[in-house]
Amino acid sequence: MTVANGNLYTMTMDTSKVNPRYVMLYLNSESGHKQLRAKCSTGALPNIAKSDLESVEIPMIPFEEQNNLVKKYMELLRELHIVENKASKLREKINSVLV
Repeated sequence: MTVANGNLYTMTMDTSKVNPRYVMLYLNSESGHKQLRAKCSTGALPNIAKSDLESVEIPMIPFEEQNNLVKKYMELLRELHIVENKASKLREKINSVLV
């Protein structure tokens, strides 16, 4: 992990062993957020020290499982966008009826 800026870090990983999107999904999950919040300093601007960020434990599952999980996530995200677009169009139709 390198410091790109005072409060911005970059992560480098061996992409033949770890899918970066899997890491992102974990860090954005409830479990990932719980770990990050526990390591976050309190104050007006929450901050996480580099050493604390490096100590976050990401469950390592086999690479193929990581890829399958990311693929499933992307499929569900596409479905969500489709449903949201349909809902938006239905709202427009409802509003046109009410006008």
